[in-house]
Amino acid sequence: MPFLPDWKPDREPPAFVDLYRSSFAAYRDAAARASIPVDKIAGDVVLIAGGDDQVWPSVEFAEHIVSRRHASDLETILIAEEEAGHRTILPGEDVVEAGIAMSRGGSARADSQLGKRAWPTIATVLRLWDLSESHRASSPEEP
Repeated sequence: MPFLPDWKPDREPPAFVDLYRSSFAAYRDAAARASIPVDKIAGDVVLIAGGDDQVWPSVEFAEHIVSRRHASDLETILIAEEEAGHRTILPGEDVVEAGIAMSRGGSARADSQLGKRAWPTIATVLRLWDLSESHRASSPEEP
């Protein structure tokens, strides 16, 4: 998927969300060819997205995936938090400040809220624990 060659960030640290939006609009055919065939995924799909993601438009991308999968009658779970950014913080995780200097959006509070909302679904889909009453005592602490 090509990016616009003359794009320049308008702030420091840079946010790339507009680069993704502009490049996808300019290169629609290339974007379609680069698209992952999500309608071929037979298993459970859980998408987690922050509405304030400044790296890429994660909610828009996730909604597109949901739409494509629903067109094939495939269930897809989308968990989004309007104020969360790019980094979802799952229960028990620390806030990570490492990596390339860039705007990621959100806040530790909002990113943690998204992680807290998403964790039970993630754990259930991955079968990390059985949510039945008989197994609750051995389950990880619920958020």
